[in-house]
Order: sequence, then C-alpha cells, then structure tokens
Amino acid sequence: MCRVAGIDGVGNMPLAELVRAQHQFLGPLLMRLPDKRLRRVAMLAIRGILASRSPRVTHIAKSLVRKQCCPRSMGRRLYRFLWNSRFDHQTLLASLYEITRGIVAR
Repeated sequence: MCRVAGIDGVGNMPLAELVRAQHQFLGPLLMRLPDKRLRRVAMLAIRGILASRSPRVTHIAKSLVRKQCCPRSMGRRLYRFLWNSRFDHQTLLASLYEITRGIVAR
C-alpha cells in the first residue's frame, strides 16, 4: 500500500493555521487553477492526503467526511477535480516544480 510519510506537528495545528499554511505553500498551484471551486477542492484534497497519509482517492475521501456523510460523494468530488478538462497534469506539474524551486532556493 502506498503511504505518505507523516509530517510532525500537523495534527496539533489549529484549522485556521493549517489553512493559512496550505494557502502559503500551495500559492503557485492555486493561482493556476481556473476556478475558485477548484481551488477549494485542491485544498480539501491536500488536507485529506495529510490526514489519511495516502494518495488514494478513497482513503482521502474517508478522512474528509463527517460521520453522518457517505465518503462516496466526497470521492466523486475529488475524481471530478482530477478529471477536469479545464486544466491538465502539466498545470499541476508546473506548479509543483515552482514550489520545489522555492524550497530549494531557501
């Protein structure tokens, strides 16, 4: 099973601080997405990856849903984001490359 290494201290951060840190880190990616709704789903997906420690959409969806909600609807939302025709994988790769360049420069 594919696992994402844990990031120390993320589980102890308040939600507002976590969202602020996400916005700051993912700035290049969020600027390239054509729609505010897509930016919101990208933020949810990253939060789900951190919570589930897995890049699998089903694991991400399970970590994002409330107890009363079904993970299927969240999974569909994430799949619609990934299969969106308004941007492609090159857009995501270019923004990740820009983020990496900033980290290496620091």
